[in-house]
Amino acid sequence: MREMIFNHQSAQSLDVDRETTVDWLHDVVQGMSCLVQKNITTTVLRMHKSHYEIVCLPEFTLASAMQSLRERGFRDNFFFQKLITKVPILSDTDDELRNRFAGCEAHDMTMDDAGPLVLCALTEGILISFPSRPVWAEPLVEIRISELFEDEEIREEDHYVHNLSKESHTEEIKNMHLSHCRASMDGKEWWKELKDNFPNLEFGPDVHNSLTGVGSQLTTIRRKLSSLNLSAKKWQDSGSNEPTWFTRVSPESAERMRNPKFRNSRKFLSITGK
Repeated sequence: MREMIFNHQSAQSLDVDRETTVDWLHDVVQGMSCLVQKNITTTVLRMHKSHYEIVCLPEFTLASAMQSLRERGFRDNFFFQKLITKVPILSDTDDELRNRFAGCEAHDMTMDDAGPLVLCALTEGILISFPSRPVWAEPLVEIRISELFEDEEIREEDHYVHNLSKESHTEEIKNMHLSHCRASMDGKEWWKELKDNFPNLEFGPDVHNSLTGVGSQLTTIRRKLSSLNLSAKKWQDSGSNEPTWFTRVSPESAERMRNPKFRNSRKFLSITGK
């Protein structure tokens, strides 16, 4: 399952009062609870800073907002307290992820602010935000990341991160997550229902061969195909010349494609078998 990662930079807004901040927290916690109940996320919430260090307003921290929820009589505060918080956000992660994270830079943001978004992009985590700015009020947030790879090549990619800042976002996140796909399916079984799960996509014969041997990567593939299916649907509905991508889609570099072995591994049969 996926993890939730708190977007600390969204918590601060000098344009609202304390009551509005608590309202935001109430709505967000309702959505988080829904994601946990639907088995989309774990009960882990990763945070760059602790509740007491995240400042929402002068002399009013995230911890203060949680206390205000309790004073209002909402049980949301108890759900928030029961979450397994991991501070800082890379706590208990493996070396591979830490190295990837260290090799990333976000455009137009410092890594101190962008850390939660970058980690979501690398792990397919779900960003938890307050709708303090228009960008944080959307269920998908775009971030451009430059990443240094093992071959010392720097690649610039646009990522779309699932963002929960309103309880109403849970439905779209649920649909993107493909909760209707059974976790027990292996690739061979899943192929039989592929068209039903992704009605806006067409698959060539090599996809079947690939799915039969993916093993533990099947969950990640489901999420990627779900994002592509959404792009295809919105493309058909809009009639535009190019689709809007909700997952990272980019061509291989010319240098990598000059490698015959690598180039051949990227050749697949089309839906016509050619």
